[in-house]
Amino acid sequence: MKIKSLADSFAYGSVIKKGVPVAIIGKPNAGKSSLLNALLNDNRAIVSSIAGTTRDTIEDTLTIKGIQFRFIDTAGLRETTDEIEAVGVAKTKEKALKAKVLLYLYDRNDANLNEIIKDINEFRRDDLILIPVESKVDLNKNAANEFDSALTKELNSKKILQPIKISTFDKISIESLKKFLFNQVSQMASNQDVIITNIRHYDALQNVLKAILNIKNGLDQKISGDLLSVDINEALMHLGEITGEITTEDLLGNVFANFCIGK
Repeated sequence: MKIKSLADSFAYGSVIKKGVPVAIIGKPNAGKSSLLNALLNDNRAIVSSIAGTTRDTIEDTLTIKGIQFRFIDTAGLRETTDEIEAVGVAKTKEKALKAKVLLYLYDRNDANLNEIIKDINEFRRDDLILIPVESKVDLNKNAANEFDSALTKELNSKKILQPIKISTFDKISIESLKKFLFNQVSQMASNQDVIITNIRHYDALQNVLKAILNIKNGLDQKISGDLLSVDINEALMHLGEITGEITTEDLLGNVFANFCIGK
């Protein structure tokens, strides 16, 4: 249904309008701050070998092929008794819940498969693009091993994207990550001729869709026209909020054109 398609486009339109929020998360020393600096080509975040250096979120924007991304560097995920660091970890989880894209960083030389899977299960959701990122590949002395095979199997079983391998010292791998991000976000707009960016229009379309489905169900159940008119007027009112005056004939024409009635 065209109305549902338009309403669904709001998710893409909203992030394009405000900038795509990309949270960079992972264990301490996974390379999150280094990645932010490499993406921005600037020393925006403090980089240190001391675990827990980042205790608050750091945000900055980058435009990739016309789409603005809001990258968010976060505190490392771990249990801690440090009160300030604990606040930082809580903020990390908050940003992850609000993000449209999640870059989950891990260092294969210092990674625990069970912890990675636990984190992925905690943060994954249907409306999130979750991208595992293996960092510090320049330090990997060994080829793919049992860890890689086990992780690949787990990610496949959960229908999660396979890891992107990067080194913050390798500009080619950083550019590849940028391209991958752009492609993933662009796919959100596939087959969309019109993108909804206005929350008022989105709410109106949701109400129209609800009313039209009620009309369809009513027609299927052969409910009287008097009762159907309530939902028809409801749909007309909300359509009018977007397009202006719409007649009953216009709406009924679309209903009969797009639904199989009486079969």
